[in-house]
Amino acid sequence: MCISKELIENRINNFWGYGNLHSDFWFVSMEEGTSGYIDELKERFIKTKNKSVLDCKEDMLDIPEHIRYYSGTRPPLQSTISKLIRVLLNIIGKQNVNTEDIRRFQRDKFGRLDGNHCSLEFMPLPVPKTDMWIYDCVDITYLSDRESYNSKVMPERIILFKELINKNKPKVVIFYSLNYFKKWEMISDSVFSSIGERIWLSRSKNMNFYIIPHPQTFGMKNSDWDNFGKSIKETLTF
Repeated sequence: MCISKELIENRINNFWGYGNLHSDFWFVSMEEGTSGYIDELKERFIKTKNKSVLDCKEDMLDIPEHIRYYSGTRPPLQSTISKLIRVLLNIIGKQNVNTEDIRRFQRDKFGRLDGNHCSLEFMPLPVPKTDMWIYDCVDITYLSDRESYNSKVMPERIILFKELINKNKPKVVIFYSLNYFKKWEMISDSVFSSIGERIWLSRSKNMNFYIIPHPQTFGMKNSDWDNFGKSIKETLTF
């Protein structure tokens, strides 16, 4: 069984991620991860039908792969999200951020519709790995392979993302992934300058745009993510 063309195209045209679009802080990634199980993906896509954002917990309670990070007394830390939380806690002035601070924020506050941030995806379809493609069973020509998907969807999403930013005017947008550096410049309509080791800044229309590495980047330490948050806090213009 594969996912219907209707569900796929609805997600591509509408869905951005999780959290509060009216918040000050936006995190923007390349795309969402997944285990790749078609049945679970289908359930995810049903949840996102005609939605631009979801609540990371309340709207995803019956998606086991997802909800295990947001429920229970001590949920496991999600390896990407935990680094973003570390950055955010440092931005808002939390001192000496530790693992349990991050765990509590992940469980209780991350990606919530009433929160102080949102977590968005530039590309709309979740994939297990960037070099793995699982949508060639869908009856859509441009989903036959990753290259065709990128060629068709990336230019459209850049336009849509620019519109989303201009409509909501977040004070801080943090793009994470150096592989998409040029795409981030296109979305923000600006050129970035280095403000430290592996962090870049651009300002446009009273908004602050940052680029940092992806949390899965090899060899990075907790102190690196603390420092990203502190650098952002020090350079904000609001």
